[in-house]
Amino acid sequence: MLKDLFDQYPHYHHFVASAQLVLAMLGMGIVTKTRDFVELVLEPKPMIAGVLYQVVGIPLLTAAMVFLVKFPPEVVVGFIIIAAMPGGSLSNIYTHLGRGNVALSVALSGVTTLLALVTAPLIMRLLAGDHLPRKSPCRWAW
Repeated sequence: MLKDLFDQYPHYHHFVASAQLVLAMLGMGIVTKTRDFVELVLEPKPMIAGVLYQVVGIPLLTAAMVFLVKFPPEVVVGFIIIAAMPGGSLSNIYTHLGRGNVALSVALSGVTTLLALVTAPLIMRLLAGDHLPRKSPCRWAW
């Protein structure tokens, strides 16, 4: 069934999606200046707040939500996976469209993506570990 679903996409879909992403990121690069990033280094409070919210705030809010609502374990794990992942390039586009601080959005996307190499497994271990079956291949040995 899933194979049939993907067979319905045109063969050029991957190319078009990739081109859209490249053009969007090119546009973000054009509207930001080096001085915008220098300001982030000189005044790091918004950057620190954004990283903390992404790495700590969102997962904790998600944990509170799934604790209060009592979802099935597979839904809980799905929510926690989403909360553990960093924001994507679409957030940069919406920041630009909303006339926000694009340099801050791009920097947050980059930093949280790099941090996710460490933080995503930790968040999953801490918040989703009890919701996985004991014999699951996804359970961690540590």
